[in-house]
Amino acid sequence: MSFMLESRVQNILNKVYQVVGNQGQIYTAQINLTINIPAGAPAGQPLPVQMSITLGQNTLSGSAIVVPATQAWIIADIYTTGTPSIDGNLLIYKNGVKFLETTPNLSALTINNPARIPIPVPVKYFPQETINMLFVPAAANSGSTTVTDTAYAIVVVIDFSYSNLPPAAIASMLSTV
Repeated sequence: MSFMLESRVQNILNKVYQVVGNQGQIYTAQINLTINIPAGAPAGQPLPVQMSITLGQNTLSGSAIVVPATQAWIIADIYTTGTPSIDGNLLIYKNGVKFLETTPNLSALTINNPARIPIPVPVKYFPQETINMLFVPAAANSGSTTVTDTAYAIVVVIDFSYSNLPPAAIASMLSTV
C-alpha cells in the first residue's frame, strides 16, 4: 500500500477504535472490483461492477454484496494498480437506490501515483445493507472484445459477532466516525 492509503486507513481505524473500543473485532479487508466493459459499450453508460470479498473462510461476491448481520463496513478508499484500459468513474450505492459517492477517474486512483486522489468521503454500511457499484466509462469500447479492468476497495470491518449490541446500537456508535 502507498503511504497515503495506509495513512487514510489508519486514521479511520483509530477513529473506529476510539468509538467501538472492545465491543467488536476490527480489521481491514479488500473488495476486488471487476469492471467488464463489453465491446461496443458507449461512453457514459453505467455498467455493473462485480465485487468479491473474503472474510475468514467465507467469500461474498456478485454485483451486490450484503454486509453480514453482525458487521458494519467502512469503505476507506479505492485504488487501482495500473492504468485502466478505459477510464471512468465508479458510482457507489447503498441498498441499490441510495447514491452515496462518485470516485475520481480510475486513472487518478493508481496506488503508486504520488498525486493520487482518494475517494472524497469514507462510505459506511451497517448490518444487512447492500453495497453495489456502477462504472461509467469516459470513452466507448470501440474494440471487438470485452475489456476488463480491476480496482480494489479497502474496507474497515467492525465485527460484532461476540457482542450483545443490536444493529441500531452499532449504527449509532459509528455515526460519528
